[in-house]
Amino acid sequence: LLPEDPDDPDHERGSDSLDRLQRARDARGRPFEVIPFQTRPPGVVPYLNFYLANNGGLVMPIAERPEDEQALEQIAKMLPDRESVPVPGNCLNEGGGGPHCITQQRPAGLAVPA
Repeated sequence: LLPEDPDDPDHERGSDSLDRLQRARDARGRPFEVIPFQTRPPGVVPYLNFYLANNGGLVMPIAERPEDEQALEQIAKMLPDRESVPVPGNCLNEGGGGPHCITQQRPAGLAVPA
């Protein structure tokens, strides 16, 4: 995420992260393709906390705000072979995360007592 507004509290950190990623290389010395994501939703709904389904779908949290359309367009350009399914992000976030977070693996067996 790289907010364009220099006054945005995440602008400097985003710029630094972008610079580091652009200089990074994989194990074979190849550069990564880095695609800056400009749209940040209001509040706490992270657009990039999406889930990539095995069937070619993409479940993406939205804020139900005008910024959603731009974010959906950016994702469609980055992942053109995926069908995006928007879901209400505020509701998910209250429950513990976005689609990516809530679809992660859960170890089998009993929980270890604290």
